[in-house]
Amino acid sequence: MTRALSIQPFDLSNGTISVLSIDFFDTLVTRNVAQPTHVFAAMEKILLEKGQRHRHGFARIRIEAERDARKHQEAIDDRCDVTIEEIYHQLQIRLGVNYGERVSLMQMEMDLEVQMCRAVPRAVALIQEARQHGVRVVVVSDNYLPSSQLLRMAESAGIRGLSIEDFFVSCEHAGMKSNGHLWKTVLDRLGVEPIRILHVGDNAEADGVQASRQGIGFVVNGDMNRSHRAQFNTAPSVLTHSRLEAYVRDELCDQHWSVERIAGTTTVALVIVDQIQRARMAKQASPGATVHFAARDGYLSHKVWNLLQKDNPSMGDAGYIAMSRSVVWRAAINQATLTVLQKMIGNDEVLSVDRLNRRLGFELYKDGAAVAGDQLVNVHSGRALIAHNETRLIESSHELRERLLGYLQHQGLLSSGRHFIIDLGWTGSTFADLADLVSLQSDGDSIIEGIFTGLYWDATAQRTRLAMSSSAVSDFSGMWTNVMLLGLLKLLEALMTAPHGSVVNYKGIDQNFDPIFVDTEPEKRAYETTVGPIGQYAVETALQILNATHPSGITGADVTGAAVWASIMQIGHDPRPEEVELLGMICHVSAIDHEGDGEPLVRQEPPDENYGKVVSTLMHDNWWQGSLRCWQKHPRHSHVANEIIQSWPEAHHEWVRLLDSQ
Repeated sequence: MTRALSIQPFDLSNGTISVLSIDFFDTLVTRNVAQPTHVFAAMEKILLEKGQRHRHGFARIRIEAERDARKHQEAIDDRCDVTIEEIYHQLQIRLGVNYGERVSLMQMEMDLEVQMCRAVPRAVALIQEARQHGVRVVVVSDNYLPSSQLLRMAESAGIRGLSIEDFFVSCEHAGMKSNGHLWKTVLDRLGVEPIRILHVGDNAEADGVQASRQGIGFVVNGDMNRSHRAQFNTAPSVLTHSRLEAYVRDELCDQHWSVERIAGTTTVALVIVDQIQRARMAKQASPGATVHFAARDGYLSHKVWNLLQKDNPSMGDAGYIAMSRSVVWRAAINQATLTVLQKMIGNDEVLSVDRLNRRLGFELYKDGAAVAGDQLVNVHSGRALIAHNETRLIESSHELRERLLGYLQHQGLLSSGRHFIIDLGWTGSTFADLADLVSLQSDGDSIIEGIFTGLYWDATAQRTRLAMSSSAVSDFSGMWTNVMLLGLLKLLEALMTAPHGSVVNYKGIDQNFDPIFVDTEPEKRAYETTVGPIGQYAVETALQILNATHPSGITGADVTGAAVWASIMQIGHDPRPEEVELLGMICHVSAIDHEGDGEPLVRQEPPDENYGKVVSTLMHDNWWQGSLRCWQKHPRHSHVANEIIQSWPEAHHEWVRLLDSQ
């Protein structure tokens, strides 16, 4: 990504410049999607909507056809660019269609390009300034589309005053900007000294280095291509994310790129919209049922629900349930089993007795006296100490259970009827435990159902205990889908969170069993600097989408489970460097007592020599793709990342191609 790289300041008014040369895509015009290949995704969407189910994967095949055409052309003459006709010749071979179908598809692409193109305001202003001072404007582009098509697109975008003679396109002149040959043609045709030409573009090599070698002044600004990701991550499901990302790209033209705004406006906002829409549908399908958003994953969605309800009281109230895996689990302990001891103290943990007391909810004793709070215990001594206090452990668990039930009673979850709980999901085990507890306490009158964003394979075992559904991905999805979800759970949990900490206990009856939260410094810092702003952008965008007022045109109808999953994958599995850098610094605190410094989402170096152990660690403790991208840039660790990507197909960032092949 190159911004504002130029050889010298320029002034179009002083007579030194007689020709303004301007690049076409991502300089003069852009599209209403985040990257060029997503035009092919729009084509595939239209074809599928017409009932042509055999066109599934068309976008990916279109990209492959272009690669085929370029490879074929390089073998003949590597100076020349390909034409759209040559690309569609290769597409015809891949699809096995006749000539008429080939021409129809090619025309469809060209028509869509016209419909989806938009002018870049700063380029239009520059052209106007040039014309005011008598400076000629030409377009110089490395492009497989002919000049007639580019002129058609420019006029559709509202750019007037250009003619065919003003276009120099690589596919028509047997040379490209990127190899310098097109620049020689431009100079020959214009008959102007290079020093009197100013070129403006977005590619450092083609628009900067190669232009300067001919003596042409240049300005390179890559603001409009900052939204690009891997080409092959192109499918209809990506379009919702892509249009939102393109809107932010256009808004941030000439401004600092905001990872917070991108993440909030796309992935986090879409998860919120999906949760709200599914909660609404659940209430409509089950009149009298209640809806509750689970802390902390549902904090933002609950906030949006309340804001929507102000304008539409008929939505009804929605609860916000403060619970956590550790609380529900600790409330069900009946014996100091090995599993209980292992969960209470991790294999690598060394804790003070004070912290262990807080974790357990009671004071540890040995030989009839309280153990000193500043004493340190490891996995062996700590577990032995807990086992020695088994009676108190069970009593503490029962007391916590009573407080939890009191809290649930106050929240209405023990009342007769159906209660939907909305959460990110993953396995559903916590809510299955909750459903068992509620059912037992209410004699089966209260029914808990889970509405989740995603589930992976461990959820299957919970389906006999809890009615649940997921939208983005389910435990019945393919193996690679499940693995990719596992690799970004920590990232999603870090982004979809609340300004308060995790619940670790509840107060007594005299205080209405209010939840007790624990805040950690790493999470507070992350919320203040990064996560909080992401949430603000997400809430604003979600409201616009749900109210059908978002400037991109995206509405709730565009937010399907597939669209949410695609957005999650674009940020979580195909992150850009700046996203890895910023989001990777967030620490995820997952200790059972929600204390400590936690683990950074991006691990800075491999934790082990064994690749299998490295993959397991990344999937369970970190952000898998973020860490791999970080290592790929490091000379000492790049071989580890590359070996993992080669050995584990699901580690490759081209997730669309991977899902199509599973």
